[in-house]
Amino acid sequence: MSFPALKGHPRLTPVRSDLAALHLKDEVPAPRYSNGIVLNVCLPLSGMSDEPDATSPMTNQLMFGEAFTVYDVADGWAWGQSADGYVGYIPAKNLRERAPDPTHRVVTVQAHVRERPEVKVRPAGALPYGGLITVIEPGDEWSRMEGGGYVPAAQLRPIGESASDWVAEAEGFRGTPYLWGGRSHGGVDCSGLIQISMQLAGLECPRDTDMQEAALGEIAPEAEPLRRGDLVFWKGHVGVMTDAETLFHANAHHMAAAYEPLADAKARIAASGGGAPSSIKRLG
Repeated sequence: MSFPALKGHPRLTPVRSDLAALHLKDEVPAPRYSNGIVLNVCLPLSGMSDEPDATSPMTNQLMFGEAFTVYDVADGWAWGQSADGYVGYIPAKNLRERAPDPTHRVVTVQAHVRERPEVKVRPAGALPYGGLITVIEPGDEWSRMEGGGYVPAAQLRPIGESASDWVAEAEGFRGTPYLWGGRSHGGVDCSGLIQISMQLAGLECPRDTDMQEAALGEIAPEAEPLRRGDLVFWKGHVGVMTDAETLFHANAHHMAAAYEPLADAKARIAASGGGAPSSIKRLG
């Protein structure tokens, strides 16, 4: 991921007081450097945090098959950088040796994994919307995954194919519970909703609201009506317009991803001390 506006952002720069990524050696002084090793998430979902502590807040959420570059492992925690550039800690047990490059994404709320390609077989697990898998035996009805297991072919989309309307992808999260740091149908936050929906449409998107506001699109002309796909930012919050008057956003007021008239959202957020929108950005 390359966004010049985010170069050097602390949440995207793998540097600690005792360690830095080797590729930063000419830019950042550190007691030691690590070249890192790329692994893959092996659970349906894995939370990230700023500290190697299971009680610390979840700052991001990685999905099955997503890459994570590990620069250090200590006390059961891996410190490194996710594929979207985000830096933090995840439990080392949630990672496995790097798999072959993924061939497909899950494009339904879940894709159940079965030991045999039969619909009545009890699922052995489920992969989340957006999860990455490597199909080694494609089929019209079932696809066999690298590592074992079958998933319904209709619930997968080849990596090279993207959704045509990222806003429609976001709207598919309607009613999903609000979860700080989440980016799945099990729970999602405002910027996670924007990121995963854009990724399913083949668009790059950074993880957090401040990064998205800095890196995405251009300021929407004040004289023009808002359009579907315009992003409305407040400090620490973001939503997407589904038409000229309606905002769709994951928010802690509804505790869900929900539609809300933009005028109502503006008034409510201002009344709670959140101020006016800091910007409205239009994607190219």
